[in-house]
Amino acid sequence: MTPSTITHIDIRKYRAPFPEPIEFALGRITHSATIFVRIHADTGLYGMGEASPDPWITGETQDICYAAAQYLAPGLLGKD
Repeated sequence: MTPSTITHIDIRKYRAPFPEPIEFALGRITHSATIFVRIHADTGLYGMGEASPDPWITGETQDICYAAAQYLAPGLLGKD
């Protein structure tokens, strides 16, 4: 396999409404709030990942995950 170098990283927030609210012991949710990360290499390859925070269980929110991804992304640029 040819070595590749990370050239850029896309980080996007995504909010998907549910057809109907979901009720459970800790509350009610009406949508899914996630982030998607796409890492691009100089060879044209890319990889994708998703973070699905669950504020009721872990305390993480979409904004926290987005900020963490933005903070970590520059450290990956230029890596193989």
